[in-house]
Amino acid sequence: MDFKEIIEKYNYDSALAEFLEQVYNELINYFGEEQRTIIHEAFLNCPIVNENCYTALKSRGFLDNISGKSLVNDGDLKRASGVYASNPQIIYNSNTNSYEILEVKRVVAISDLKLNYEYIRAAIIHEIAHLVKGYYGEYSINGNILTEKCGLIERKYELSSDGGNVLKTNISETGVGLEEGLNSMVEEDIARKIINPEYKVSGYGTVTLVARQFTEIDDSLIKVIMAQFYKDKSELYETFGDDYYKLEEVVDKMYEYSLAQFAALFDSQKMRAISDEFNSYIINEYIPLMKKLKENSRKMG
Repeated sequence: MDFKEIIEKYNYDSALAEFLEQVYNELINYFGEEQRTIIHEAFLNCPIVNENCYTALKSRGFLDNISGKSLVNDGDLKRASGVYASNPQIIYNSNTNSYEILEVKRVVAISDLKLNYEYIRAAIIHEIAHLVKGYYGEYSINGNILTEKCGLIERKYELSSDGGNVLKTNISETGVGLEEGLNSMVEEDIARKIINPEYKVSGYGTVTLVARQFTEIDDSLIKVIMAQFYKDKSELYETFGDDYYKLEEVVDKMYEYSLAQFAALFDSQKMRAISDEFNSYIINEYIPLMKKLKENSRKMG
């Protein structure tokens, strides 16, 4: 597995190629040598492009034939520095009365790929971390339900066919906030090695803090949580029971507040209102839950 084949496939310029190879090696160091094959395949089968995030997904058809509510909307994509996205090519087989995945297309889009900016290099790390954690077993179909998994994120879509196209309706989405926090930990830790020793995540600061607090509950948790290459949450459920489901729900709401704050960046009155509501939610919902998780962990220990 030679990194040169990745550079040659996408014809990355020398500066980007050098930085991507650093990220590649640090991801292997971070997640372990046993994940090298998945990481290599992920890099090899996903281009990194210099395009506005919304435009990149729209032009490639990634946003077509999807309905239903999602935590991340078109406006969030238009404002984003970077995004990782995938799109399964699905057909309906009338002979077997079943849906089949033909292939999965992927892209990492960076809205302004200027490597002299620290936040751009950090965005690349963040989105590639999503890519490698989502790559293995990202999609599965059971009947007319498509399940998408990326790290701790789990999305479910109801599939239907209009005769020519397969339509996807988003019916559930969980684990986004906690996964964004965990992924931001990866971004922060790797950025401190190859960008700036003092680097700190800014956009997802609150959910990153939550992720660090969660992983610090028990030293044995970190590998289980961070190495979600195989999409297995069983140890988390066994350790925390229904409280883990509650944590995902609470942190998803916190993530939603973070997105709302970013959207209101230039409206001070709206920003204050969102921040006050967010702080109240942290005090009343998150802090008591985290206290309970820590107490139950000590009892089990």
